[in-house]
Amino acid sequence: MTPDSFFQLVRETILNPAAAAHQVMAVTISRENLWLAVLLATVLSAIVGGISQAIVPVEPMVVETVEGPVSLNLSPSSPMMQGVFVGASLVLMVFALYFTGLALGGHGTFPATLALMAWLQVVMVVLQVATLVVMLAVPVLGAFLVMVSFVVFLRGMCVFVKELHGFAGLGRAVLTVVLAFLGVAFGLAIILLIIGIGAGGADINV
Repeated sequence: MTPDSFFQLVRETILNPAAAAHQVMAVTISRENLWLAVLLATVLSAIVGGISQAIVPVEPMVVETVEGPVSLNLSPSSPMMQGVFVGASLVLMVFALYFTGLALGGHGTFPATLALMAWLQVVMVVLQVATLVVMLAVPVLGAFLVMVSFVVFLRGMCVFVKELHGFAGLGRAVLTVVLAFLGVAFGLAIILLIIGIGAGGADINV
């Protein structure tokens, strides 16, 4: 893939995700290379996220309790932990979207699901970089781009799932995404319990 075709597909994903989904699914890639694509997308996301956090730190969230204010910092403590979080989320989402879609009458394949989610993560990395650059130049526009990126992500995922599983409309695709998110949240909660939330960067100060 040339740089021109790469950015053309990124543009297509943002403006016409249905067409982009078919382009991604039409590419023949071995499952091993698809997992490498997932790994690459995860590493790039962690690197960009680490740079973004270093330049624009996330302020801790203050929660009022009966014992007084509690400061919660739930952002990953390092790029490595951020990579683990992103990677775990992405892998869980691939399985959740695949099996949930099948349960709702879809007929997508696992390799296609893997390819679409890996590509969507790559697009989000591109948007992360663009957001960081704009935020440094014009903070107000950067905040707006964050919201746009979130909309692009949700819209892209729903449309990708619709095309992946051959759903007639977006209804079952949205339901698949919602159920998948719930499943991923449950899976991540179990992972955090296993590795300990302290290792994930949670910092609770009373």
